[in-house]
Amino acid sequence: MSIEHFENPEAKEEPTLSKVVLLIRHPSVIWAESLLNRAEEEGQDVETHVPVDTAGLALTRRLSHYFKENLGSILQQGELEPQFSIFTSPIKRAKTEADIVSTNLKLSHTDDSSIPTPANNEPVISDLFGEVPWVKNKDEALSLRKESESRGIPLIQCWYERNPALVRERFSEELERVKQALEKLSQSSTDFNIVFSHRLTIAMVLWLIEKGGEVEEVTDNDAQRILEIGKEIPHTSISELREYEDAGRKQWQIISVGETPHIEQNGTVK
Repeated sequence: MSIEHFENPEAKEEPTLSKVVLLIRHPSVIWAESLLNRAEEEGQDVETHVPVDTAGLALTRRLSHYFKENLGSILQQGELEPQFSIFTSPIKRAKTEADIVSTNLKLSHTDDSSIPTPANNEPVISDLFGEVPWVKNKDEALSLRKESESRGIPLIQCWYERNPALVRERFSEELERVKQALEKLSQSSTDFNIVFSHRLTIAMVLWLIEKGGEVEEVTDNDAQRILEIGKEIPHTSISELREYEDAGRKQWQIISVGETPHIEQNGTVK
């Protein structure tokens, strides 16, 4: 996919808004031993099957309430059609969040018809919004988590420091998928889209837009930048993208990164 910057001196009109995308990170999870074992046996990322924990469910309810109260006004932007779709990673922690938000909007609509409902009855599941696999060995994952907690730094930073070349390679392997994810959103039948995904995938999307989309490989500096962006994306946070068109060309712009409008400092629902 080509994501171009606007540098057309002959353009006589302002670029037009064509898409709005909200990228939502999944909630926190429970690292259940049996599920870590299952993922390892299947050769999957160790977090593949782990469920959302109690704190994660509480944050998801707040996010759901925020959308119920505010999505109607969010959809009123420019000349876009006020219809939206929900997409989700197939991985449990993201899909759980998508299902809760989607169901709550539909149920709330039965009591208040002004509350918008998604164009798709169920969230659209797509591997394009899955996570960058980081560790498939349970013992290694537990060791990284222990180091992260003892040093007080993000787990992904520990992962990078242990093997920078492996991390860069992993991002390079996922680059084409991330490009396809942006293309899918660009071609979506609805102008607004809510995507439930994961920290590293969201970070790669934002990094790709920063780079202008013309990227064929991930360098060591790129890998570090992706991780820096990832640190700014807390659980259940919202990152907003907008796509503009100008003379047949398209450009994605980053509007916000890792915002949590559904949570006030004192922990109450906003």
